[in-house]
Amino acid sequence: MSDEGGAPPKRPRTQGGEEMTASDSKSSIAEGMAQLEDRIASLHQHIQQATREAADVQELFNTTAAAQTPFLAQKWPGVLSALSSAAEGLRGIGEGVKGTCRPMGWAKPPPPRHLGDDLSADVWRGDIYPMLSVCEAVCSARPTSKAHGSQLVDEAFMLKRIDQDLKKHSLTGLVDVERPTPPTATATATATAADTDPPGGPPTDPQPASDAVRRFRYLSASAYALERGGAVWQQMTDFIHLAHKYKLIKTLPLRLSANSLPTAAAFDELPLALAVYKTFGRLLSYKGDSLALERVEEEMEEQEDGEEMEDSDEEEQEGEGDDAMGDGGEQDDEQGDDIDQQQQEGAGGDGSGGQPGDGSAGGVTRQRYRIGAEYFTTVPLSDLPPNHPYRSGYKDSDPVIRSGGCLFPSFTAFLKGTVLMEWCDQEGVAQKLVAGASVGRDDSRYRSLLTAPTIGGGETIDFINEHPPQGYDGRERLIIVKGTTTTDTIVAYLWLSYGDISLLTTEAATEGNSDIERYPIAVNAARRVLVKYGLERTVLA
Repeated sequence: MSDEGGAPPKRPRTQGGEEMTASDSKSSIAEGMAQLEDRIASLHQHIQQATREAADVQELFNTTAAAQTPFLAQKWPGVLSALSSAAEGLRGIGEGVKGTCRPMGWAKPPPPRHLGDDLSADVWRGDIYPMLSVCEAVCSARPTSKAHGSQLVDEAFMLKRIDQDLKKHSLTGLVDVERPTPPTATATATATAADTDPPGGPPTDPQPASDAVRRFRYLSASAYALERGGAVWQQMTDFIHLAHKYKLIKTLPLRLSANSLPTAAAFDELPLALAVYKTFGRLLSYKGDSLALERVEEEMEEQEDGEEMEDSDEEEQEGEGDDAMGDGGEQDDEQGDDIDQQQQEGAGGDGSGGQPGDGSAGGVTRQRYRIGAEYFTTVPLSDLPPNHPYRSGYKDSDPVIRSGGCLFPSFTAFLKGTVLMEWCDQEGVAQKLVAGASVGRDDSRYRSLLTAPTIGGGETIDFINEHPPQGYDGRERLIIVKGTTTTDTIVAYLWLSYGDISLLTTEAATEGNSDIERYPIAVNAARRVLVKYGLERTVLA
């Protein structure tokens, strides 16, 4: 049939009734594509937020209702997995949409004008960037302000951030970074945020093109580690002082190495205190062995479990008493740990997985590590009985530690205690017993000194012997009276154990008729603590 004389073909029309031309169609498609990308990105952000909130709710569930409703705990991995799958799926869809071929003549709508372009460099430098985290500053430097961003987030910016955190956490003189050498006449250009990747993540270009870029990456990673560690760094200062005085550290400050700085993923997988220690642990050594933090693999863990079970059986045969701090008075041997772990896996997934430092994905799990020859295990909050003294102060960032039959309230306490009790005879260090007395476990003065929340003039380290002699609750305490400040030249501490009080020190002996006279610095420091509890003459007689 001929079309001659027939009606013209119908064309698409706009909302106003006018015919839609080819250019109108292209414009409509372009706007629709832009809206689609925005909607997908917005939905992806909502799901990510829901995932974070779900993880927070799971943590609250684990600390409240998990023990009473283990069957519900099995549902959490599915919830988090579904949210993760949804986020990943949307991310793939978004990337696919961005890669879709556009119609001929399509032009993406121009980006909105940057408000930051109206602000001066002084405003960005003095008011805006100081409020941003290191990652935010690096990531936003160029897109936030084309005029100033990439020029302001440079080496000087990172060094200023590093110095601020060192001062804030009392690390000045204890920890530092490799400082850039003074500029020369032939100095290369300074790298900025525009030349590198966000700190903490894997580099897009594993081999930076220049020394300047490598240096900027190192400084930004160091700034990120100090910022991410936060207050935990300040909790490490006492340990660093002790480690230096016991010659585990050759020189101060400890200079962070580019090879040992944890990535953002490592900070997420480890409890925060362990991640912070990992940044400098390889710089310490004891009798030639590195004190770097290492995760114990499964085969080594099984071998050690067998050895500890044999030790536990021998202790039971010797008739040692039950642990008063344990669950129902039963000894917490490694076989019991295995049973508990199986129960946890049935209730809430694999109990040996990664450990988020901030508890954002379920809290601390039981995992074994070693530092040198010292093996230890992180203890989840769920492993502690309801009436356990370490429950109230439990922190996912600095969790309870089990090592050598003892339970420490935190990883930082474990580190300090290990220096005093295990790493105390490094070559060139002479720790000796100055004085000691058997006061008695039921003596009110002893109990007060053992259980006081704080000790004026001393830094306390509490721990529990899980297999104490008959009739003892296993509680022990170290009270450091010298050795945790820059001005201290020696270490001195009191050890409270099974009713006994001992004074130990690294002080070199001077002339005198007795040990009390030969070690005046240690004795005077201990006396200031003991006199408050009426124990001065008993211990320092």
